[in-house]
Amino acid sequence: MGKSVGAISLWGSAAAAAAAATAAAAPIPCVSSASNAVSVAKRPRGRPAGSKNKNKNKPKPKPEARKELPSSPLFLGEGEVGEFLKPIVLVVPGGADIINAIVKLGCEREVSISVHHASGPISEVHLCNSLSPSGDLSFKGKLHMSSLSGFYTKCLSPYPPKNIPFSFFNIQFLREKSLQLYGGVVGCKLIAAQPVHVMASMVKKHEYHHIPSSFF
Repeated sequence: MGKSVGAISLWGSAAAAAAAATAAAAPIPCVSSASNAVSVAKRPRGRPAGSKNKNKNKPKPKPEARKELPSSPLFLGEGEVGEFLKPIVLVVPGGADIINAIVKLGCEREVSISVHHASGPISEVHLCNSLSPSGDLSFKGKLHMSSLSGFYTKCLSPYPPKNIPFSFFNIQFLREKSLQLYGGVVGCKLIAAQPVHVMASMVKKHEYHHIPSSFF
């Protein structure tokens, strides 16, 4: 009977020693003295650095605002003519009358046309000359037009009748194998030998300004 009691006490002391060792090996949680709360490490949100997948939460760039042109007569749409000059290039085919093409365009569009420049080969030109008995001078052959400028208006005067058109065109040209420069006011004909590009501007309305005599 004494041996049995001694075995039980030895077993109890061994179990107590094992329990103490296990308690010593277990991690002790960190307790805050202020709030008695256990701090637990949280896993960071989002994808790790260097991930190839795109971040869906990335803000998208805002679309650029489109700038609209101001509603001014200066900005003209196709086929529109406002109060300001609209530059154009008139291509006159070979064999056609350049002056007639300009005047016809102004009559069809009901606009005034200011011609800035034109050059190219011509085959015939008539110049107005008050000193000539016939009233004009005619040149035919291989001619080269170096300059052309002028103006056509559908209405010359602000007073009635207001439907009186007016036009004048100045030309400078050279004759074949000649260095002499000819020029003057174009008369009834100006024929293009090849396609000629005419740089001009169209205007729907133009103003009339009266200069008083006290201005001088």
